[in-house]
Amino acid sequence: MEILKKTALFRIEQQTKDTPPGEVTNISLSDVPLLPERLKCFSALTHLTLVSMKPRINTLQAISLASFPSLRMLDVSDNTVTVAEDLPLCPTLRRLFIANNRVRQWAEVERLAASFPGLEVIDATDNEVDDASRFSDFFELFPNLVALDSKNRDGEEVVVADSDESSSSLDDSEDGSEDSLISEEEEEEEGETEKGNENKRPRACEGLGGDEDNAAPKKVSRT
Repeated sequence: MEILKKTALFRIEQQTKDTPPGEVTNISLSDVPLLPERLKCFSALTHLTLVSMKPRINTLQAISLASFPSLRMLDVSDNTVTVAEDLPLCPTLRRLFIANNRVRQWAEVERLAASFPGLEVIDATDNEVDDASRFSDFFELFPNLVALDSKNRDGEEVVVADSDESSSSLDDSEDGSEDSLISEEEEEEEGETEKGNENKRPRACEGLGGDEDNAAPKKVSRT
């Protein structure tokens, strides 16, 4: 265990070197122990990834969420998390990845909603509570929810994509995030419009057209 703790400290140091603690916004750890006392000093964190920790995280209380007032993305996938107690209010949190944990009761989801009222993206796959019969209930409980388990409220597949943009620029208006869902077909149409302003060239295979009826999954930013 001591070796794993040293590994955790080393990874934190590598990710935060040359940056003052109050300016660190992103830390990502996996397969190491959670060191909450070491993380507390990074009060500007917006993205925190704690996947498959050793030992597994069994409660979100262990993370000291109140220490991160600007947190927008939390990934605690592949742990043993339950939500047996009320959590501190985190109104800035927009993305919660809690797949493959031990969230079993609907009361636990209600506690998450009370603490994270601004959630737009949730991945709760491989939890007992994540049942198809409760799909619409999630969207009623989380008014800003755009994607649950990579599906929108209509059950359509969406792609939760990684993004390099800063989380503070994602949705500063605090309204819903439906506008952040952009289909690949729409992107292609924009590209074709730009090309139309250039000199047109003859098409090599005039008779070979694509299947325009196949709509691509929509995209939503993961970060």
